Amino acid sequence: MIAFLGMKEINRFLKSSKLGIVMDAKYVSQGLGKKIMQVYLDYYFNKKNMRKMTLEVNEWNSRALKLYKNLGFKKYSEYLQKFENQKLDLSSKKYDEVRDSFVNSSGVLYSKIYKMTLSKKEYEELVDEN
Repeated sequence: MIAFLGMKEINRFLKSSKLGIVMDAKYVSQGLGKKIMQVYLDYYFNKKNMRKMTLEVNEWNSRALKLYKNLGFKKYSEYLQKFENQKLDLSSKKYDEVRDSFVNSSGVLYSKIYKMTLSKKEYEELVDEN
């Protein structure tokens, strides 16, 4: 298995849901995430006739953000979430590029999370352009 993809918070009346996707690190940066998402978006909007997909992504995850933006997703809000690794040493130089994606408040480390959305109409417009 190279990736796990699932839908949650499914609203059959509004025809919307939230995407959850995790890729095995061995397969990142090979174009597979893009291919998986293209196939799934076609299925989601055209075969399942859904109207809207939302997702959440860490601000520091630049590869995922770039992919989602290229697929037409737009950021509509953000929030802070307690980061799973509270021992992360942000003073290390290896975190220079992502340091601003974190907030330390009273000794608790939080990650900035973006909420993004893509409607069927936006998806269809993007497909027609390409």
